[in-house]
Amino acid sequence: MVRGLLGLRWGLNYQYQSMPRKQVAVMVRIGIRTFSSALALTFLGALGQAQQNVWVVDAVGAAGFDFTEIQPAVDAADDGDVILIKGRLNHEYAGFTVAARSLVIAGQEDDLTPALVLAPPVIGPIIIRDLAADQRVLLSGVIARTNDPVFLSNLSIRDCEGLVFLERMQAERFDAYVGPSLPPVPATFEVLSSAHTTVVNSTISGQSALSGLPGAGTRLMDSEVFLEHVQLRGGDGAPVGFVPPGGFSSATEGSTGIVVEGSELYAFGAGLRGGLGGHGFINPLMQCFPGGDGGLGALVQSSPSNASLVKIFDSGLNGGGGGFSPGPNCSAGNDGDNLELNGSASAVDFLPGTARAFSVTSPVREDEVFVASFEGESGDLAFLLVGDLEAPLLDAAFDGPLHLGLGFSARLVGTLGASGQLQRMFTAQELGAGIESFVVPMQAVFYSPLTDRFTAGDPASVLILDRDL
Repeated sequence: MVRGLLGLRWGLNYQYQSMPRKQVAVMVRIGIRTFSSALALTFLGALGQAQQNVWVVDAVGAAGFDFTEIQPAVDAADDGDVILIKGRLNHEYAGFTVAARSLVIAGQEDDLTPALVLAPPVIGPIIIRDLAADQRVLLSGVIARTNDPVFLSNLSIRDCEGLVFLERMQAERFDAYVGPSLPPVPATFEVLSSAHTTVVNSTISGQSALSGLPGAGTRLMDSEVFLEHVQLRGGDGAPVGFVPPGGFSSATEGSTGIVVEGSELYAFGAGLRGGLGGHGFINPLMQCFPGGDGGLGALVQSSPSNASLVKIFDSGLNGGGGGFSPGPNCSAGNDGDNLELNGSASAVDFLPGTARAFSVTSPVREDEVFVASFEGESGDLAFLLVGDLEAPLLDAAFDGPLHLGLGFSARLVGTLGASGQLQRMFTAQELGAGIESFVVPMQAVFYSPLTDRFTAGDPASVLILDRDL
């Protein structure tokens, strides 16, 4: 751990170095009762992780670049290195694989045409695999697309014992014609046989079909996954299509939003939805082709090895809407079911409470400002925890999971106003000689005086870079 590299200003400062995390709520309560009026911002020496080399990937080869594609940077990197991917107008990057190493991979919006706010798109699969228990990958700020209509998921986590943390991601597939002889379209995002995957403030969309069947948004197999403020949907079904010389294909049903097989899924403030059914049609001979049915919101079932456990906290779970009716005597598709549960050993629990949201702007450079945004209920007290990302912990003292390990620091930021929102701006100061980057994992915790409950907000990370990168 490296301390004191950030010139941030705060009010309260508690260090928890050795106690179990389940005792932290009691300590924070003491702080609220003792210091609730001391909201002026003073000094914070933040906790974080100093990284090794920073490899710059820039498709146009601007000053300071190391590579024009991502995979060579991954191959050159050592454990703990940072790969910075710069978004560029009209440029895309090929997919890449991270195997058995710890890396921080961050997309940066285009700094040559900043008004366009372009995050870097990756065309092709992103695969993270074979992480050992002491390895981790942080991936943020990247658009994961694919031009492969059939065989590969956009984003695949496989056989990982270590932590995978995905933040501010956008995973989507191009609409495609899928012939009947081709295999089923894969899910856009898959997690297979992996211990700890967290996805935060991201969107995932299954492949919609121009013909044939669409693809699911997400598939989980024998894994543990946390989705926090993630909007996820299945692909939309194909509309009625013309088949030469004079025939028509039927509209197809929407795909499932998420398939959970032998896995533990925890959804907090998320939206899980099935795809829309394909639109119906009346041909010139007044023959009716009805709309397709909407897709399932979630399919939960056991795998050959494990039962599934799903916990839903303040999250939408909805089937997709049925396809459009082209006329009064031609039916629309049926709406999809919200949930299908197969197997008596699997279970879905809907938990009471209201989720809270937290986000930060990242990456930033020395002397630049980053913004921390808190969103909850009016009157909430907002705390910020700073420390090191660990496997998520669910504890009865909090609504929602804690993502930071022992040794984190907690500060009271302020009280949420009538809008239920609060923002704070902070300046990242000098990193020090020989330090190119610094990762600061954070998480918000909210206390409601009305309910006397703590709610854990989203985890987030700030990547601070040397000003010359």
